[in-house]
Amino acid sequence: IEDWDWSLSIDENTLKGALPTDGSLHAARLVITLFLPLSLVFIYLAGINLSGRWAGLIAVLLYGMNSLVLLHGRRAMTEGPYLLGVILLIWALSRSRTSPILVGAAFALALNSKLTALFLLPAALVAILWQSKLDSANLARRRLVSRAVLNLGAFFLVILTISGLLNPVFWGDPLHAFQLSISERQKLLAAQVQATSLFAPNQVLISPIRRLIALIANVFILEPSFSEIGNYADWSAPVEASYLARPESSVLRGLVGGGVVAALFVFGLIASTLQSIRGKARASRRIVLVLIATLCQFSGLLLAIQLPWQRYTIGFVPFVSIWIALGLVAAGRTVRTALTSNRNPETMESLS
Repeated sequence: IEDWDWSLSIDENTLKGALPTDGSLHAARLVITLFLPLSLVFIYLAGINLSGRWAGLIAVLLYGMNSLVLLHGRRAMTEGPYLLGVILLIWALSRSRTSPILVGAAFALALNSKLTALFLLPAALVAILWQSKLDSANLARRRLVSRAVLNLGAFFLVILTISGLLNPVFWGDPLHAFQLSISERQKLLAAQVQATSLFAPNQVLISPIRRLIALIANVFILEPSFSEIGNYADWSAPVEASYLARPESSVLRGLVGGGVVAALFVFGLIASTLQSIRGKARASRRIVLVLIATLCQFSGLLLAIQLPWQRYTIGFVPFVSIWIALGLVAAGRTVRTALTSNRNPETMESLS
């Protein structure tokens, strides 16, 4: 099959043989869609690790009903495996013991799907070093350094191994191929920014404030975005309108629904972090690690992404689902404790 030429029309690409067959497209979408149930399983397990079964169930419900996940997570692109990689990393950080092999495998899957996974590298390193310190708490300083080096070595070895297996293009001349891939990626990004500056200069995010607004809009408010450039918008408009007419495409979106979700996210983030600091959370260290990963993802998107493309922000959705779940569970426990105290005569007497 010929490479698709984005400067040509649909008909012109079809004539030159660049349009995949229906069977090829369905097969590609099926493979990507299979990542979605796996993501649901591991976000459920992460919720259990952090705050119990209810947190896992709420996280699954929020993530599984998210309209961005339902669109981007099922397209024949890289968002499906990228989301699974991010969720696997959250799950690995939420475990009672941080395994450098599991963290490395999750990070490698996310990284080989999207380079924006690099934003999560500091969180992975902190988790591994923290676990090394815990493992060597009663050992000499030299043993601590040795354990940290071994764990970091295992982490990077897993990343290199998985990356090598997933990229046969690197096998012949790894160093040259890696340098060339980085160079081509930089050229592509520069070309995208330059083209956007010419045709839609208002869409280039030149300041952190504009990037913050774009991030909030994409994650919480705007309807699912089918394309970035829109050069085939007339051709795809009927199909897009049909998709957006479905109820699942607009669940908890817009200023009202999205505002509620954003408020619950902030509440969950603050409530769970405060509980963790006070030592009242079920898994304080694990919550702190997920918090660090959240801040890394947020900071990376805020500082590095220059284009308001929704696909670039999709990796923040699992964190939103997790923190809302933790916040709702924490609020529920507080209410239950208050009701139980009010029903206890001894408590009422002591209060009076």
